[in-house]
Amino acid sequence: MTTQPQPVSSLRSHSWSAVPRSPGVYWWYFPASYVDDLGIPKLCDTSRLRLRYARDGRVCLYHGLAKDLRQRIAWHAAQKLLPSALNSGFLSTFRLTLLALNDFEYLNGGGQIDNYFDSLSIAWLATGDLPPASRTSVK
Repeated sequence: MTTQPQPVSSLRSHSWSAVPRSPGVYWWYFPASYVDDLGIPKLCDTSRLRLRYARDGRVCLYHGLAKDLRQRIAWHAAQKLLPSALNSGFLSTFRLTLLALNDFEYLNGGGQIDNYFDSLSIAWLATGDLPPASRTSVK
């Protein structure tokens, strides 16, 4: 069963312990105002998008599959912004994209991007293995 979106700040404060260490699908929910803040209406007709909304009005703008939900969610939300991560290519492209879209500086933006992630919520569906996860509808 898909969880209700959980505040990232709460998950972070509990060291991600509420997130299972199993494969699954995850959905990142943003405050509805972030759709405009990120400039999405300038890029497309938002009335034609089939967006997924949480009960509280937050909107899903990113989703993915993971072999280990806890590891992947923590990686996206808490990866340290070190030159070694950038140089090695072992970097959350989701985190890097949000850094760029918000004009946060890479090496000095760690606190800014962590605070930004703490304004988001995330839901997940643990699947037990990846094949079912890859067939799960993301509607």
